[in-house]
Amino acid sequence: EAQREDAHEAQREDAHEAQREDAHSYLGCALEGFDYIVGAQCSTGVFGYPYAPKGSGLKQAGARIVERGQREGRTMVENGWIIDDLGDGGLNFDNGVCGTGLLEAYRVTGNQQYLESARRAAEWAIRRPLVLNWNYNSFSGWLLANLYRATSDKRYLNEATRIFKYGVLPGQMSNGRWFDQHNARIQYHSVILRSLIDFHRALKQAADPYADTVKDHAVLGLDNLAAQIATYGVSNVHELLSLDALCMGLSVFGDHPRWKQAVNVNINGLCDRFLPELEKRGMPMTETVAVYLRYQRRDAGKTSARSQAGSHIAHP
Repeated sequence: EAQREDAHEAQREDAHEAQREDAHSYLGCALEGFDYIVGAQCSTGVFGYPYAPKGSGLKQAGARIVERGQREGRTMVENGWIIDDLGDGGLNFDNGVCGTGLLEAYRVTGNQQYLESARRAAEWAIRRPLVLNWNYNSFSGWLLANLYRATSDKRYLNEATRIFKYGVLPGQMSNGRWFDQHNARIQYHSVILRSLIDFHRALKQAADPYADTVKDHAVLGLDNLAAQIATYGVSNVHELLSLDALCMGLSVFGDHPRWKQAVNVNINGLCDRFLPELEKRGMPMTETVAVYLRYQRRDAGKTSARSQAGSHIAHP
């Protein structure tokens, strides 16, 4: 799927930014993938979901949405991609990840094609209504916040603020967790925190005082996340999105011993227990390890100035 392809390209780009010995080859692979993703963008600007009516799981669910939309006379599919979710919000995920990944590619290369493709994805996101799933909304807010960071166009920051104020932050409880069972799961909690951290960075860039409020929300959520990991150990190991959120928090907000402890629990659990299982099942290394390596190099003062200014992108 497009978003998983984008995740792999962003993972390779993070490996490049972490200055691994084979960094150049990682970047080359990433840019090949991003070029494919630009070519897959639909005429409405959205990065769609694959239309596979004979598929299973999510593909089958997507095919049912297509059938319903077609009965209503809507255009649902373009070049094999589903381009309308009928207000479900699921396309916010694919569109937000692909658009934000392309902004990373633009940051590294300066290629205007990547920026313009991300702009088109953002315009699609702006036109969409808020939905009941907090993390779906956060994907669009994440894209718009990072587009502001790339362009300093205040319109994108204003739209990101609208989405976070009304479509993300109202769901957070006083203990830092999102209140519904779905978004309280560690991977979706981490997805939302990652987007909030980049939103905070956009607000700081704009010298917007709302940045302090957003930081409070993000820190509260990261504290909750770290406490869960310290109590129950590593989970969601095939993605390990909590590692992504925690490394971003440490990079942006500075040293927090509990967050570092949770990062170490994740890494130790992955390497000591789960990595052999992933290898046995033929599954790839957890994607967010690249972000961890990048954080480690930043913490040691070994990353480039460009890398230290950059965003973190990884698959949710």
